[in-house]
Amino acid sequence: MRLIAYAVDGSPRLFATTDEGILDLGEGGLTTVLPRGLDDLPSVLAAASQALPRGGPPAGAILLAPISSPSKMLFVGLNYRDHLQELPLSVQLGFSTTEPAVFSKLPSAIIGPGAAIVIPSEVESTVDYEGELAIVIGRRGRHLTKENALNHVLGYTVANDVSDRGLQFDGVGQLTIGKGLDTFCPLGPALVLKDEIPDPTGLRIRTTVNGVIRQESNTENMTFSVVDILVFITKFITLEVGDIVSTGTPGGVGFIKNPPEFLRPGDEVVVEVEMIGQLSNPVVSAGAIK
Repeated sequence: MRLIAYAVDGSPRLFATTDEGILDLGEGGLTTVLPRGLDDLPSVLAAASQALPRGGPPAGAILLAPISSPSKMLFVGLNYRDHLQELPLSVQLGFSTTEPAVFSKLPSAIIGPGAAIVIPSEVESTVDYEGELAIVIGRRGRHLTKENALNHVLGYTVANDVSDRGLQFDGVGQLTIGKGLDTFCPLGPALVLKDEIPDPTGLRIRTTVNGVIRQESNTENMTFSVVDILVFITKFITLEVGDIVSTGTPGGVGFIKNPPEFLRPGDEVVVEVEMIGQLSNPVVSAGAIK
C-alpha cells in the first residue's frame, strides 16, 4: 500500500492505493488523518472503502510531500561505506563504527515532488544533493529494540538532503542552517508501507542530475541498518507518529568531485529508490521567483 498526499482546492488530502483501488482517506496531512499512525490505519481504510464515490485526486490536484509537518526530522551522516571511502583518510579514521552520527534537519525545509529547490543568492555556488531512503514513524516509541523497532515503522519514502557546503564546512560550520534552508528537503513521491517493503535492505538507490548518474548504490551498503538507527536514536529521543528518520547518502556527492559538481539553476535532480519511485525537483535561483 502507498499513501500519497495531494493539494485539492488548496487543501492537503491523503489518498491510499490499495488492492481495491485508490481510496480517499480524508482532508489533512498524514498526522491529521492518522494521528495514531499504524493504530488508526485499519479503521480509516475501512471507512474510506465504504465511502462513495471512490477515486483518485481530481484533475488539477498538486502532488505534495507525503509528510509535511513532522515533529522532528533526524538524519544520519556518513552511513554508506562507499560515501565514507570517498572522503579524506582523516575523516575515515575519525568515523565511529559503534554508533551512527545523527543530526536534525528543519521540517520547514520540506517540499514535494516537482517543487523547486530554491538557491538563495548568498549560497548559489555550493549547493549539493544527497539522495536518501527515509523512514516514516508509525507508532510512538522510546527504547526500541532490535526485535520491535520495525513494529514502529509506518513505511518509507525518498528524501533529498540538499546541503549548502559553504555554510556546512566553512567558518564555524553551520550544519543546521546549511542543511535547513527553505526547500532543502524534497520528499516523495509516496509513502510506501511495510506490506510492500517488509525489509528495506537491498534496495537500489540512484541520484541523477540532468539525466547523468551522480550516485548509484544499494541500501545494503549502509553501515547502520534501519533497525540499528532506530534503536540508537530511541535510547535518547522519543519518536512520534509522522517523524522522519533518513538513513544517509551513498558515495558520489558533488562536493567531493574534482572539480566539485554543485547544483545550478536550471538543473533537474532525480532521486530514485527501488520499490518507492522517483523524486524529481528542478533547481532555481531565488531571483527567478516572482
